[in-house]
Amino acid sequence: MYTLTVYSKVWVQLQNMIDFYEKKNNGLGNRFLKDYEVTIIKLKDSPYSYFNLKNNKRRIAFKVFQCMLIYEIKGITIEVQVLKDLRSKPNNY
Repeated sequence: MYTLTVYSKVWVQLQNMIDFYEKKNNGLGNRFLKDYEVTIIKLKDSPYSYFNLKNNKRRIAFKVFQCMLIYEIKGITIEVQVLKDLRSKPNNY
């Protein structure tokens, strides 16, 4: 079983995006958070199944929202390093 480490900047990005979606439509922030949680569960279940980027970094896309997580596997630890909003500049990570 893998342990998960989420960088502090990801928590800040996550909260900012929840606030953004909640301002757009009441309840949308919670739907975004649920999509994040489902993505984390999938990631922990099979971290090697997702697209391999440069320098041992990988990415996993959210199912509903246009976002992805950039992560790295170090032994039994999955380090979630970036929460990327794909609505603008998707290749800039």
